[in-house]
Amino acid sequence: MEMVVSGAEKARATWGRDYMEKAIFMNSALPVIEEFELSPVKLFEYFNLDIPTAPLITRRISFPILLDIRTHLGTAMLVDPEMFGGNLTQDEVQTRLWGGGRGPQVPSRKRWWPFWK
Repeated sequence: MEMVVSGAEKARATWGRDYMEKAIFMNSALPVIEEFELSPVKLFEYFNLDIPTAPLITRRISFPILLDIRTHLGTAMLVDPEMFGGNLTQDEVQTRLWGGGRGPQVPSRKRWWPFWK
């Protein structure tokens, strides 16, 4: 993720060109944009990507990339919730990011052997 965010000069050299990796990254960011109600313009500006003027090469997404984008943006929004044009509070971001804001789940002490008796 650091390579995409901090490599502004390299990323801007690709503006106007379409290629598979760029399309998959952008497609994988769309569910995160919808989930956290973000501005696509601000988000792609943060990732140093140009807004495509034509349809992307593919409609495929990558689940690992989606999770990486979601985790990265979610943690950034915990510091500044309005960073990407969203209108969620820190508590709402935390709830969406970590699933209900209940904190870490403690495993049950229930043992498996009473199950089969």
